[in-house]
Parts: sequence; structure tokens; C-alpha cells
Amino acid sequence: MVRAPLAFLVLALDDRHILKSAWGLPSAPPPRTDFPAGESPFGFVLARTAPRVVNDSWDHEVLRSLPILAALGVRSYLTTPLALDDTMVGALVVLDYAPRSWSEKEIAQMGDIAAFITGEIELRRERYARIRAVAEHLESESLLRSVIESTALAVAVKDLDGRYRMINEAGAAILGWGADEIIGKLDLDLVDADLAQRIRDRDRDILMAGGVLLSEDDAPGAPHGVRSSTTVFKNADGDAAGLISISRIISERQRAEEALRLLHSIVARIAEADDFAGALQLALWHVCDVTGWVFGEVWMPNADASALDRSDIRHSSRADLLARDVAHVTPLTPGEGLAGRAWSSRQAVWVPNVDEDQAFARAAHATALGLKAGVAIPVLAAEEVVAVLVFYMYEVREQDERLVHLISVVSAQLGALIRRKRAEEALRQSEENARRLIENLNDVIVVLSAEGQITYVSPSVERTLGFHPREEVGRSIFDLIHADDVGRAQEMIADTLGAPGFSRSIELRIRHRNGHWRSMEVIGNAVLDQNGVPTIIVNARDLTERQRLQAELRRMSVTDDLTGLNNRRGFFMLAEQEMKLARRLKKDLLLVFVDLDDFKSINDTHGHQVGDQALAETAEILRTAFRESDVLARLGGDEFVALAMFSPEETDDVIEARLHQILAEHNSRPLRKYALSISTGVARFDARDVQSLAELMAIADDALYEQKRARKAGA
Repeated sequence: MVRAPLAFLVLALDDRHILKSAWGLPSAPPPRTDFPAGESPFGFVLARTAPRVVNDSWDHEVLRSLPILAALGVRSYLTTPLALDDTMVGALVVLDYAPRSWSEKEIAQMGDIAAFITGEIELRRERYARIRAVAEHLESESLLRSVIESTALAVAVKDLDGRYRMINEAGAAILGWGADEIIGKLDLDLVDADLAQRIRDRDRDILMAGGVLLSEDDAPGAPHGVRSSTTVFKNADGDAAGLISISRIISERQRAEEALRLLHSIVARIAEADDFAGALQLALWHVCDVTGWVFGEVWMPNADASALDRSDIRHSSRADLLARDVAHVTPLTPGEGLAGRAWSSRQAVWVPNVDEDQAFARAAHATALGLKAGVAIPVLAAEEVVAVLVFYMYEVREQDERLVHLISVVSAQLGALIRRKRAEEALRQSEENARRLIENLNDVIVVLSAEGQITYVSPSVERTLGFHPREEVGRSIFDLIHADDVGRAQEMIADTLGAPGFSRSIELRIRHRNGHWRSMEVIGNAVLDQNGVPTIIVNARDLTERQRLQAELRRMSVTDDLTGLNNRRGFFMLAEQEMKLARRLKKDLLLVFVDLDDFKSINDTHGHQVGDQALAETAEILRTAFRESDVLARLGGDEFVALAMFSPEETDDVIEARLHQILAEHNSRPLRKYALSISTGVARFDARDVQSLAELMAIADDALYEQKRARKAGA
């Protein structure tokens, strides 16, 4: 059609490129027709980004270097993609040895051919898919029939009219007919009218409600009962198409064994419930699902136990029944209604037909729902009724002791559960209170093994010592104790283990996470577990802050608040110690009295605040003039004293000269409102003489006033 010397069709199948036709390619040797996608020379044809029309490949840098074009001597080509939906399945290509301008007609003709090819591919694919679907359906149907025929369970399929469309041999045996005789018939054609009507009513109910319906009937073809599970099956459009029933014959012995297994299952599940409400919901669900009761509800005493209220805990396999049960339910007094009678009597109460029970308070409501037989079982925790389980069915039925016994066992398990939950809650509350107490204690509680290994530490350790509790478990307590205190700690543990029940108390230095040491009072007590293995309970109280406060109080009692120097009390305490030390070391002391001159005029002129500042400045001058180890004090008012240890070479004049020099430097500071002036009196303490502090202070005081008198006389 386009008169080109070369043409071929390339298809992309999975990860391979297949050359399906080759017009004009050399026949000897024959061209290769199958390539992996990664090695295919036709990748440029299938690439979405490659040009579809090329008039001269020499003008295209990439195409010029393609081996296939170079090998064939191709200069121009026209390619049309073959695509199904968004999937590229191949390409149709024509090529020419010479440069060529492809016309719009030629391009359109190639598009028509490509459309024809893709149409054929689509038709073949659909035909193959149909053939495969039919084969799979036949295979699935054959497999399903094989499974149905091989099972011991009776399987039957009915259409919406109730006619049997399929039944296996086990199902036919229950009905007492041959399988071929049953197909196309109704239940009314196979069993007596009463049973057929019950089956028809159940089929109608399950078609309306959906879900699964459990039932039991007599088997016409067997001396035992039949238990069936019926469910709706749907067509391809999702609409109900009929019913599938799976049945099995069950003897009285099988019923008993099944009831026992059921009880074990229910009891196990109830025991695993998170709370009482969850256990009640599980109980309703299991009892309804396996015994044929269609509706279950729970009644519970109100707060003052004056009446029963119906709870929100209900269950039914019939969604429509739950939806219709919306009537307001008034509380029941003791003895009123089915639940009220079980509550007051603490025994099971069975009603064969609620329509005929004069004492049934909700007869009209039950009748509207189609309910007939009912049973109420109390749930007892000790002697207290904590709930009443009530179940209903659609049929009129006399009391069934087997069902009453089963539900009674379930209610007993529920009572045991509530007793256990109450005990657990009381224990949990007790443990919670203990935990809160321990967590909020400032003391650190530590549990140690006999070897001193930490097995528990209270959260307060983080506030007190900076460690997270989990970091400390498994460590040795001795790793945290100051090396000088480890011996005493080991002795305390040994003493504690030697006399369980008796406390031991010591003070230890415990390392904080930041590396500092905290002083702590540690009280240990050993206890024995049931196997006689000792455990040490330690209560550790931080004394660091208390000791700091005590030290601060002591400091405040001997310190002058204004100047920070010792006060009179502090001076006498320290001076006595200093004199004892001087006698022992045979060292001389100088006691220097300092009086701030004209202090009154500073106060009167500038105010008391400036006067306080003058006293503080005087204290600072003394600190500069004397050593840190010297005892400095403000005795009161404007009187100061210093007690310093000096060598014999240091004279009184040297001390006074240094004081006045520092005073002069202080007064020379700019912008001062006043100048400080001091008078001094010095007394020397000779370690070889017996001399008291009072005598020394009297000598210095006399020298001070002598200096003041001399200064006034000179003025």
C-alpha cells in the first residue's frame, strides 16, 4: 500500500519482543525472530518517546547509530503503535533505503492497518478468555460436586420458590428419597405438612433477614434429629438466588458431647473477656448461636437494687429482630415479668409460651416480634444477683432441662467472673494506691538481693539522684556508695540479714548522676519470702538539703547579715579556737579593733541606707587587708575586730599602715559622696603567756580610744 521495500510486525509479549512477519528482509540466513526485551533491536520502535515518522535517519543522532538500521541500510521509516487500552502490545513498521517524505495518506493507511490488527488481537483475546472461563467454570463445578458428594454432611440447594435444584446422597438419605427423585420438588412433596411448613417459614425468614440460621428438626428418613445451617446464596448481580442448607444427623449422645464442648468453649471465652459487659455479650452470642434461641437480652439491678433495668447488651442472628426491638422497656420490680421472677427467686424460670403467661409483663411486645418460649437465668455473685440472662425462641416449647442446665452453667461462670473481677479491681486499687504512695514519696525505696544487687527502685530515685529506675535494676548498690562508706554499708547489710525484721540505720554518701555526693539516711530491713530467701528493703532519705539548711542556720547564727562577717557570737567561738591553735603552734596573734569614725554624721547626712553601705565598705576594706584564714567580725554598730596570725617581724605599725593605705585607695574612687575614716587599736597575743581573749580585747580597746583621744587633741 505504501510501496516500501521493507516491512515487519513486532509484538511485545511479557518481557520479549517477537518478530511476527518480515517483508523484504533477507531470507538467507533467516532473520532472528525472538529477543529478550533488554537485548531487542526493536526497542526504538516500541518506545513511546521514539519518533513515529523519520524521513532521514542520518539527520537523527540516535537513530543514525542503531545497528539494525545501519545493517539494513535504512534511511527512513514509518511506524504505527499497536495498543490495547493503555498497553503497548507491538508496532507495525515500514522502511525505505532512501530518504523519504511519508504522506498523510500513507500514515492514515498504516493507522487503518494497525486498527485492524489490534481488533483481531482483541477478538482473539476475548475468545480465549471465554474459553478459559468456561473451562474453569466446568472444572470448578465438577470439583464442587465431587466435594459435595464425598462429604458426610447433607448438602441441598433450593431456588427462591423452594424447589430443590441440587442435593447429595447424604441429604437424600435424611429425607428418605433418592437424589434424582428430589430434584425439582418442594418440601411439601417430601415430608409431612407440619414439618414442611416449619421449614418453609424458616426459609422465608432467612431470605428476608440474611445471615445464617441454625435449626433442629426430626429426620423423616432417620431415627435421630437433624441440625441444619441455612444461608442465602446470591447470583452474579448480588441478588438472592436461593438457599444452601448444610445438615447432619445428631444423636442424644452427640448432643451431650457437643454441649460439653460448647460449655468448655463458652467458659474459656468468658474467662478471657476484658470486662463483665464483654463477657455478657459473649455469653448471649454463644448461647443463641448454638442452641437455637433467636434473641437474648440482659437485665441488671439499678443503683439502689429496687428494680431491674434492661441493659443495652442484646444479641440475635436476626438483624431485623434487633431492628424491630425498639420499644421502650420499663423497669421490672422483684417478681414482675420473666426477668423479675428469676431475680427474686434466684432460680431459672421457663415460660413455654409468653402469649399465655399472665405474669409476663411484655407479652404484647414479644408477640409483635413473634417470640414464644422464653427462659430467664439469674447470674449470682455470692448471694447477689448481678444480672439476669433472658432468651426467646419463635417456637412454643416445654422446659428443656438440657438447655436450662447449659445456660445455668454459663451464668455460674459469669458469676465467678464478676467475683474475680471485683477481687482483681480491689487488688488493683490497693496496688494503685501503694504505687501512688511510693511514686510520691520523697524517700527512695530500694529492694536488694542478699548480695546487694538492686532488684527494684522506686520512681523517686529520678528526683533524688537523677537516675531512671530502669537504669538501676541489676546494678550493685555498692557502685553508688562512696568508697569510704562501702565498708559500713556491707556491715549494715550483714547485720540486717542476720536479724530479719529488725531495722538498721546509717548515714551514707550516695553518688548523684551528675557526679556529686548526696548525704542520705539509709534504713534497711530484711524480709524472708515463702521459700526462706532473704530480700532487703531499703528506705533512703536525702539528708543533703537538711544538712545544708542546718549549716545555713548555724552560719546565720554566727554571721552578720549586713556585712557577711562573723557577728559577736561567731567571733568569740572562732577566736577561742584560733587562740588554742596559736598556743599549740607557738604562733603570735594580733587582735585589731577598728572603729568607723563619724558614722553618725554619715547616717544623718545621707540616710541609713548610705550608712549601711558605709559599714559594708568597711567590711570589704578589712577583707582586703587581712587573709582569708583570719577571723573578721562586726561586733555591733560601727565596731569591727580582726584576729590574725602573724610572724614576730610584723609590727602593729605595718598592720595599721596597710589598713590606711587600702582605705585611702578606696576613698580615691570617683563620684563618692563621703570619705571613710577609721580608728584602730591593736593588741598582740603572745602564745607563751597565759592570756584570755577578754584581756586581749580590753588592751586593743584601750589602744583604740587612746588613738581617738590623741586625734581629737591634735585637731
